[in-house]
Amino acid sequence: MGNPFSQSITVTATIKAPRSSVWKVLTDFEQYGEWNSFTPSADVAFYPGGKVHLEAHMGKKGKPWRLNLQVYEVVDGHSFSWGMHALFPLQAIRHQRLEEIDAKTTRYISHETFRGPLVPLVLWIYRTRIIAGIEAVAQGLGEEVEKIR
Repeated sequence: MGNPFSQSITVTATIKAPRSSVWKVLTDFEQYGEWNSFTPSADVAFYPGGKVHLEAHMGKKGKPWRLNLQVYEVVDGHSFSWGMHALFPLQAIRHQRLEEIDAKTTRYISHETFRGPLVPLVLWIYRTRIIAGIEAVAQGLGEEVEKIR
């Protein structure tokens, strides 16, 4: 089964648009509310060490979670990662990457790694919601990019 205190969730989507078009939408954080139902609000200082303040909808009911994260890596036009690193009981880092399949097609990959003693409990409670949320991001991103290109 592997280490229960270190687990990952990966979601991929194929988007019928060039990588540069997908990158433009994915990194236009002010417009997240237009297409991103899981993370409709994101205030991002987009450089390594920059602060990220976002809202995440973890279910159908209730208020969104307000998260304060940090940007860890930015590879312009290709990938970035942010997450909660300093919280000992739970570390979560999301790495979002774009791969060019051909000039008109891009693969979006969202890979989230969870580490720490709270991982089994957190994923037992929230795994389904996290996966549904990341899938909603992938779907919304694809629909938005294909709509505007």
